[in-house]
Amino acid sequence: MKKLLLLSLTFLLISCEDTGTISSKNLSINPPKWIQGVWIDKDLSRFNMRMGYEFKIDDLCQIIYAMSSCNKENLKLFSSNDIIFADVQEQITNTRYAIDITYQSTTTSYIFEKVDDNQIIQKGKGVQVIDKLFVRE
Repeated sequence: MKKLLLLSLTFLLISCEDTGTISSKNLSINPPKWIQGVWIDKDLSRFNMRMGYEFKIDDLCQIIYAMSSCNKENLKLFSSNDIIFADVQEQITNTRYAIDITYQSTTTSYIFEKVDDNQIIQKGKGVQVIDKLFVRE
């Protein structure tokens, strides 16, 4: 009986062996047409501080002063690496764009709602985060 149990456990361990590769899922970013463009934080723009987002046809970039950090390049880098996991999940409507970008076990979530053609609100999540108004540049 012990030999049968040992043989079963050995077979189970061999069949569950990790290959060392982690497959990424969806890596494309597809912002809706209504949000595409550059959006700047309205409050900070009064102090000549340029912070916000740029939504491209296939990318989401964060703008900090004169620099821009885009997710498409990061996702491309991660997709070429079999050890690191990356994933993008989007929810799109005519007035709401939500995107979750995951690298390994860390997910960054963004939720944007259309106010009108020239204003969007980034919805805050959690107790200490407030909604932020952005204007089209």
